Amino acid sequence: MGIREVRRWSIDFGKVLVENLSQEQQKIVARICPKASDSHPNFMALDNYLRLTSLIIPEAMHGLYMLIKRVGSDNVWIVSHASGMERIVNRRIFAVHFFWEIAGMRPENIIFVDHFAEKAGVCRSLGIGGHIDDRGEALVHMRDIVPLRVWFNPSTRDLQRWENTLAGTTLRISGWREIIEAL
Repeated sequence: MGIREVRRWSIDFGKVLVENLSQEQQKIVARICPKASDSHPNFMALDNYLRLTSLIIPEAMHGLYMLIKRVGSDNVWIVSHASGMERIVNRRIFAVHFFWEIAGMRPENIIFVDHFAEKAGVCRSLGIGGHIDDRGEALVHMRDIVPLRVWFNPSTRDLQRWENTLAGTTLRISGWREIIEAL
């Protein structure tokens, strides 16, 4: 199965759509919003900080837009490993960078899991045909569940750990340009 044939997608968040926050940035976020709550008094300060410091992966917004244009917003999901405050931060990053408006992403199509292995069950329940992830650990669990697994710009460490296991069973790409061109 190729990228063009997939009708239902899931995408990881960190290092696929948005760069992960550095440890220093995480410390600042914890000082701005020490409680994992949408109603925290400094929520506006968090949005301002994230708007200025969070980075979208090159061409991610355009790639997400193109996927949604091709298969419809009902058929594109974010399935990502995150917990606690990280979940709130990720949702706020989506909001402050206008992913909903620009790419057409639906806010209700974001699912967070506690463990990488749980992504496979979510993909099974959603009938996902293609998943984009930077983590080999997540893709290994999807082998018999998701027909097209796209290994997005894996780190050297991840390649060393998972390359033999995933060789020949995943499509390895270096960035969004390859996905956009395949659409």
